[in-house]
Amino acid sequence: MQDFSITRCTKKCRLADRPLVPGESYYSVVVLRGSQTSRFDIASENWKGPPEKAIAWWQSQMPLKKTLIERPTSNAELLGRFVETLDNDAQSPLAYLLGMLLVRRKVLQFSDPKPLSTDRIQNPVSSVTLKSCQTDDEYDVVEPDLNASDLRLQVYQAALSEMLVTNTLADCCSEENEATDATNEAAA
Repeated sequence: MQDFSITRCTKKCRLADRPLVPGESYYSVVVLRGSQTSRFDIASENWKGPPEKAIAWWQSQMPLKKTLIERPTSNAELLGRFVETLDNDAQSPLAYLLGMLLVRRKVLQFSDPKPLSTDRIQNPVSSVTLKSCQTDDEYDVVEPDLNASDLRLQVYQAALSEMLVTNTLADCCSEENEATDATNEAAA
């Protein structure tokens, strides 16, 4: 048995002299020229069978160009989600955690310059007012009654963690599976 070195997909139809598009079916052909191998690809619509000197051929499909990519959620998107959670009483603890994150990121600030004054310690309040650093918008956020051992805290932390990442479709074209398929079929 002889091993051959086969190149990756050329992403181009040799007969039509045009690029292969994502999702398009095509045939790959390996031809032996002396002791060297040469690979070329042909769109299925132009395929009329293997050429005379072909030592291997197979059908494949171009991978789709879209893949899921995770990216950090922008401050503007987080602020939008914060405003959405304020409208839902069931999510008020999440709104509070998200508000505190946005304070840390300097998107929001405490409206009261001394949020921990002695008056607040003696007469604790059940809400805090946050102000946008870019606009004059103010938001009243209910302080949750949670402690570190509260199981709900883990649920809210998980929800907050999910908000910090946004999944988007991005262009990419992976050829790893293609190269593996080509090597396996040529060796067979």
